[in-house]
Formats: sequence, C-alpha cells, structure tokens
Amino acid sequence: MKKNKKISLIVIVIAIMLIIGGIILIFIGGNSTQKKNIKKDFNYANVGPYREGYLSVSNGKKYGYVNSSGDVIFPLDNDIPTIFEEKSLLQQLYFTDGVAPYINDSNLFGLIDTNGKIIVEASYVSIKVISKDCIIVKVQDGSYIINSKGERAFDEYYDEIISSDGEQSNFVAVKDDKYGVIDTSGKKLLDLKYDLVEKISDENTGYIYTAKNKDEYEVYDSEGKALDINNCIYVSWYHDGKINYQSRDGKNHIYDTSNKKDQVYDSKYQTIQPFSEGLASVTDKEMNVGYIDETGREVIALKYFYEGSTFKDGLAVVKKKEDDKITAGVIDKSDKTIIDFEYDNIHILSKNRFVVTKNDESYIVDENNKVLSDKYYNIYEDPYSDNFIVTVKDDKELKYGVMNSKYKIIYDTKYLNIVSSEDGLVLQESDNKYIVEQTKKTD
Repeated sequence: MKKNKKISLIVIVIAIMLIIGGIILIFIGGNSTQKKNIKKDFNYANVGPYREGYLSVSNGKKYGYVNSSGDVIFPLDNDIPTIFEEKSLLQQLYFTDGVAPYINDSNLFGLIDTNGKIIVEASYVSIKVISKDCIIVKVQDGSYIINSKGERAFDEYYDEIISSDGEQSNFVAVKDDKYGVIDTSGKKLLDLKYDLVEKISDENTGYIYTAKNKDEYEVYDSEGKALDINNCIYVSWYHDGKINYQSRDGKNHIYDTSNKKDQVYDSKYQTIQPFSEGLASVTDKEMNVGYIDETGREVIALKYFYEGSTFKDGLAVVKKKEDDKITAGVIDKSDKTIIDFEYDNIHILSKNRFVVTKNDESYIVDENNKVLSDKYYNIYEDPYSDNFIVTVKDDKELKYGVMNSKYKIIYDTKYLNIVSSEDGLVLQESDNKYIVEQTKKTD
C-alpha cells in the first residue's frame, strides 16, 4: 500500500513537471517573432546594400556576392568595369525577390540566384529588378520587361521605362519623346501622347498620374482613369486620397478621390500642405505660416515663419523669426507652446519625446524640456527598428554609432558609416572592415 502511494506521488510530481515544462516551452516557442542579432565581420574594400541576407562586396579591383555568414556565393573573379566607380556599382548590385544583377567584362548585365548561379546571361546595358517576374532591362534597341528566366513580357521596345523602388505594377514609358503608362504585360493604360507623365505616390493610398500637354495637366488614377480635375496647371501632392492642385486662376484646390469633391481654398494661401489630424499648414506670399481645417477655417493664425510640420500626436513644429534669428518650437492644436522657441530644429518622436538641435548639438528631451540622452552632432530615427543612428564630429569627420530606444549606446560612435535596412545593419569600422548585424526572426 505504501509502495503504491509512493508510485502515485512520483507520477503526480512527474506530471506537474511536464505541465510546467510544457507551459515554459509554449511561452518560449510561441513567440515566433522574437528577434536575434547575428554579427559577422567582413574584410573588403567596399560593400553594397544588405538585402535578403546577401550583399555585394569588392576588394578594390574585383567584385562578388557573399551571404550573411561570409560565405562567397558569387566569386570575386569579376573585374569592376572601368566605366563604373566602385562604390556606385555596388549600390546597384543587391538581391530583390531572390535574384540579383551581375556585370561582365563587356559592361553588360545579367542575373544570378541566391546560390550564385547565373540564371540570365549578361546581355543588357542596364537592369532593374522589381520582382523575379518583373525585371526592366535595356538593350541598344530600347527597353522592355523580362522575368527571371529571361522571357520577354511583350515585344515592343521603349526608349525608357521609368520605375522607382517598391513599384510592382505600372510604369511610365517613353517613346519618341512622348510619355504614357504601361503595365507589366505591356498594356497601355495611358497612350504615349503626352509631353510629360509623372507618377505621384502616397504610401497610404497608392498613386496617381499627372499627364502634361503644353501648359495644362490632366490627372489619372492608378488604372489610367481620368479624374474630374479641370484647368490644372500644377499638382503639388497626393496624400490619403486627396490631391492638392493649382488651377489657372491661381487658386488652391484639394480634390478628394473618395467622394469626388473639389474644395477651393482662399487665394491668399500660396501653399497648402497635406492634412494631418484634421489640420494643414498654409503659407502666404510673405512666407507666414498658420493652420487651417478641412473646411478652410483658419484655426491657427499665420504668425509663424517659413514652414510648419504636420501634426503628430496633437503637436506640430513651427518656427519664429525675430531680429533675423530663426528658432523652432512645438505647439498644440490650440496654439499653446509646448516646447519653447529656443532650438534650431525639432523632430517630434511622440507626444512627450523630441529630438532637438541647438548649436550643432542634438539630444532628446521630454515635454518638460528635460534632457534624456547624451548630446550628439545628429540623431536620426532608424526606420527599420526602434533604435537611433547618432553621429559625432571627430577632427571634422563624422563618426557613427547606434543608440537604443532607452537612449543608451549599443554601438560606440567610432564607425565611418552605418547603413540600416530591414535585414539588419552594415557598420563600416575601417577602410577594409565592415560588420554586418543580421536581424533574424527566431522560430
């Protein structure tokens, strides 16, 4: 009987341990988005952008590709063509969607995969990878689109196909000095009949096209459909589905693509900036700055100078000019001063955190002007993390470092340059030494 009780007690203890262990495993394993950093030294003369776990490298005469572990995937057997400056060439050599360009001794471009295998032979004057299924190439006869197998999307040649980073679908095309818009299959969304076509993008709501003939503009949506905008002589911006344009009579308009309403604003406003949190900064001919609401009502009088930021967390940066001295401060929507006008520049991080600059020193303060960080020459937000890139001046040369979100230095300010990407950091320690910190998600 006692023996059975002992066995039962052991079973219970084991069960409890398994349950606790299971909870711990679930806690640890369940956070699949937890990040870890992997650092690796690279001894090369120059390196290119760090993308998708790979980067192009050079030894001063030849270039190749390596992975984040430092393994060479495309050997440094390829001469850097004399028509290219070494650093500028490497800036063109990076991976996108698993493919990357290479260049041969005849100054022609082709494609490799992540194993360094040549998948499209070098035969192009230039190459721009949008995705593995959309690659803009140029030959002597003109430009067209191929995929990563080298197959053409259409037969027609264009003098130029214009793209920007992040574009995936439609492109401005040029032929015989006339502009239009095509998609990835070559279908014309806008006929090539305009003196100029420009794409205006907004990260929140896509993009529009402005098409110019002589001195008048037509405006089209992303599918090439005309918008009801007339007598337009200039388009300033596209933001949150709203288009700011100037009409022939000198008035400022904002056209809302969601409801097709065209709001006309007082002609005394020379410029209107995009609305943010219900307000937009406006400027008159004398460079006085104030704020209006979407109905055009002047909420904050035009008493500030030159420029006013968009509102963020209920706050905006504005400037004053007194006795030829220009200072920056922070106001709220009621025009109450939150940060006094004593700085050269201010950048709003949040409602109670600000990067301020004064006499070539930048540091972080709270809403009570309490200093929270050390002072640096510059402080920049890293767009890919919660960290900051900071610089100091050392014998008139800039040295770079990294400060975390608690304003503590995690990389000393000793680097010649630091470049951030969504894959991690590339830190240049000396002329021939780079450190790559790869940010990975744990499984």
